[in-house]
Amino acid sequence: MLMEYLEGPERSVDCLAHQGELVAAVARLKHGRHQSLETSGAAIEGARRLVERYRLDGIVNIQFRDTRGIPHLLEINARMAGGMLYSCAALNLPYWSAMLALGLAQPHDVPAPREGLRVAPIGSALTLTNEAS
Repeated sequence: MLMEYLEGPERSVDCLAHQGELVAAVARLKHGRHQSLETSGAAIEGARRLVERYRLDGIVNIQFRDTRGIPHLLEINARMAGGMLYSCAALNLPYWSAMLALGLAQPHDVPAPREGLRVAPIGSALTLTNEAS
């Protein structure tokens, strides 16, 4: 793949789509060890247009890079992104995707994602078993 080098922040937008409608979206903006979650803005609107244009369905991840304040599309992934766990702090997208797919919910049932969150991973060791016992 060959593309222009784009400076500026990257936004990874985790989308819940249903039959070409963007039901919910959370954009993740990385800041070192933490990420800011956004529920509005140019990346979300760009994701909305792409979901509608390509009639996407289920959970998809759409990545943009901002250059001089303008989001440029990097890629559309028809799968969950590795950072989905961060977006789930705002809204459990896999749960609602399953509910929509099974016909147990309609798009209007899906709550709006929580706004303005900053999230970070935690890491620690957990003892599962004692080898000596």
